[in-house]
Amino acid sequence: MDKIIKAQILDDNVALTYIDLTKTVERAKEIHKLSDLSAYALGRTMLVTCFMSAGLKSSEDRLTVSVKSDGNVGTIITTGNSNLELRGIIDNKNLQPFTDNMEISLAKNVSCGKVCVIKSMGLKEPYTGSAKISDGNIIADFRDYFEFSEQLPTEIITFTKGFERGAPYKAIFLQCFPSVEPSYMEQAISTIKESEDSLFLEDAESALMSLFSAKTTVRTPKYWCNCGRKYFSGILKGMGAKELYSIIEEQGQIKINCEFCEKDYIFTKDDVDKLFGI
Repeated sequence: MDKIIKAQILDDNVALTYIDLTKTVERAKEIHKLSDLSAYALGRTMLVTCFMSAGLKSSEDRLTVSVKSDGNVGTIITTGNSNLELRGIIDNKNLQPFTDNMEISLAKNVSCGKVCVIKSMGLKEPYTGSAKISDGNIIADFRDYFEFSEQLPTEIITFTKGFERGAPYKAIFLQCFPSVEPSYMEQAISTIKESEDSLFLEDAESALMSLFSAKTTVRTPKYWCNCGRKYFSGILKGMGAKELYSIIEEQGQIKINCEFCEKDYIFTKDDVDKLFGI
C-alpha cells in the first residue's frame, strides 16, 4: 500500500514528508501503457504532486502540476486534491533511455522548458507559479520551483539506486523556514542519506521513529480519476445542441475518451435529446 508519512523533526525545525507512490505509479503505467522511462518521468512529477496535495486544507482544494518540455517527453500533467487522489498523463508514452542511468536519460529527454503549479484553494483567483527547467531530472527542477516561486527552500531526496533496487517512486521532502539555521537541514539530509536502505527498502515509519524520535502521521494516496458521464455531459451541453447534432449526423454517435484513465464514454442521439430536454 502506498503511503505518505509526515513528521516534524530536529526540535520541530524541519518538516519531513516521506512518500511511497509505487502502486499509484504502477497503476498509471498500466492505464497508459507506458515505457519504463515514461513511467519514471510521470512518477517523479506525481511525487511532487502528492507532496503538495498533502498541504491542501479544504476538501474542495485541488492543484495541477505540469512539466512543459521542449524535449522528447513533451508535456506531463498531474492533478491532486486534499484527499490525495492523484492522476496524470504524459505526451510521450514510449520514452527510451540513452544510457543505463535513468536520471541522465530523463534529463536528456526533458531538455528545457518550465514546470508550473496551479492551486485552486477557494480564493478569488487560483495561485499560479512556475520555474524554468534547468536540470531536466524533474526533481531538481521542482527544488528550484519551491525556492524561487514559493520562497521555501526544499530538499527532495530520492533513493540513490532507486530504479535498480525497485524503489524508484519513493522520496523524502524536507522543508524549513528561511529563519531556521541551515545546520538543521544539513543534519537531516546527512542522517537520511546514511540510512537510505532502512528508509527506502524497509519499514520507513519505524526507521523515521528510530532516527529522529518523531511522532508521525500516515495517509494513503491513490490513483483516482474524477471523470464520469455527468462530467462530460456538462461539457457537451456547453458546446450547444447544433454542434452536437452535427457530430451525431456525421459519426452516428459522440465518443469521448478520458485521457487520464483511458475510459471511453459514448453519447447517442437519445442522450443528446435528454441533455436539451427534447
